[in-house]
Amino acid sequence: MSTSGYSVSPDLASFSEGEDMVTWLAKVFNSQKFPALSKVVKAALSIFHGPLVEASFNLMGDIIDPKSSNMAIPTFNAFQTVKYTLKSGNMSATQIFKRDDPKYGKLDQRLCQNIKTAGARDAARRQKNRISAMERAKEYGYEKAQTAEDSKRAALEAEKRARMKHAAKERRRALEILVAKKKK
Repeated sequence: MSTSGYSVSPDLASFSEGEDMVTWLAKVFNSQKFPALSKVVKAALSIFHGPLVEASFNLMGDIIDPKSSNMAIPTFNAFQTVKYTLKSGNMSATQIFKRDDPKYGKLDQRLCQNIKTAGARDAARRQKNRISAMERAKEYGYEKAQTAEDSKRAALEAEKRARMKHAAKERRRALEILVAKKKK
């Protein structure tokens, strides 16, 4: 690797073509002379990427479908965490949360609290987003965007009105022709 034209520290371990990148990064980390570089590289390497991303979506095939394609990231993360927990324990949800007596057995209070707070947080977030969207709409003077279904319905209604207007115009013209013929 040529360093001409670059400002490279002579203390930085050299990297030669064909060398394993992980081995070179280990040398840089172990030297402890480049703490900022080490932090940046560790952060970059910890990003969830590559085939694992695709695999997570494949695992989530039963969660993400055409109807839920706009699922919020926290919701997706919650589903992914639950699914990972179930798969890693090689257990079903009924096995994990089983009670001896389903009707009167003791509930997992932490689980119930998590469910309650997650639902409340989600409802609060959705309400905040709705209010924010209404405020922006009012501020900029625009109306809420229509869904594809609303747009289709409006187009069909406009087409129906245009047909009815055209039919009324044709009837009027035909009536005028009939009246003109009777006068002759």
